[in-house]
Amino acid sequence: YDSVHGGLGKSVFADNATREYGPDVAMATEKQIAALAKFGVDDPRRLTKRQANMMMGTCIDRARKGLATIKQVRCLKKYGVATDELTKRRASELMTSLAGNGWRPTPEIVAARMRVMA
Repeated sequence: YDSVHGGLGKSVFADNATREYGPDVAMATEKQIAALAKFGVDDPRRLTKRQANMMMGTCIDRARKGLATIKQVRCLKKYGVATDELTKRRASELMTSLAGNGWRPTPEIVAARMRVMA
């Protein structure tokens, strides 16, 4: 039983929810799902239209500010790197450093963790 979809298939639930409850409950559109997948959002099909719209806004805002992508953030958080204000360029540098070291922490990663603890 899927509590989000009420046990029904996505399209049936989304159509019924839109008619009965409005966009707060309707599931994300295929266009939203495709765009969010490109941004690296995990399982965008689970989002409502409203949640997908908010997530799109966040992704676009991060891109405009030059901040790390969702995929970069997900990877670097595994290594304890603070990612809130991390730029896309710096995230790329850190990931290149990790990849060059067999995905084991490098001095750069350790230093990035130390800045978080300070």
